[in-house]
Amino acid sequence: MKKVLLINASPKPKDTSITLQMADEFITAYKAQNPDDVVTTLNLYDENIQFLDVEDISEFYAPEPLRPKVKKNKLNIMKYVDQFVEADRYIIAAPFWNLGTPAILKAYFDYVNISGITFKYTEAGAVGLLGGAGKKVAFIASRGGGYSEGYWKQFELGELGVRTQFKFFGIDDVVTVLMEWADVLKGEELENALALSMRKARELGARF
Repeated sequence: MKKVLLINASPKPKDTSITLQMADEFITAYKAQNPDDVVTTLNLYDENIQFLDVEDISEFYAPEPLRPKVKKNKLNIMKYVDQFVEADRYIIAAPFWNLGTPAILKAYFDYVNISGITFKYTEAGAVGLLGGAGKKVAFIASRGGGYSEGYWKQFELGELGVRTQFKFFGIDDVVTVLMEWADVLKGEELENALALSMRKARELGARF
């Protein structure tokens, strides 16, 4: 039995969010192939994830001897860290906003970046501590325009940021499910693109 953590970084309800609809298709297909696995949804907006302040940083980045203090942090950071570390599969559902993901996802990643737990410092630099355990990541996002190729690819910081963060943790196995041109396509073209994206979500979910 594997633990799957769905990290929802969209403030919209599912019926108006292409990102969450794709995530739902992905998870349904995954569960059909892995009925014994446990899927836990973490809605970052419901959790009211906050940006770190000076007090949080002084505790959050404390040296190892002071690390137990973090457990008493007012943001209850270690609850999220423990849940993150224990997961075997990660599904990130985050729409493409202003060239990246919603800021709340970065705030969440700030919670789970703890030296000695998700990464460590060495003489050669930082090393991820979550690799080597078969962990996988699925990144699911809708984009208003097209950022996968050509001139606009250089401005894509959403998928790039998520892949880079998990690589920092030591996890390289990342698949992506995208819906592009969501704000441009109309009518039948939009319907066809949506259908294709949902089908891809199901296909990748079944193999995840």
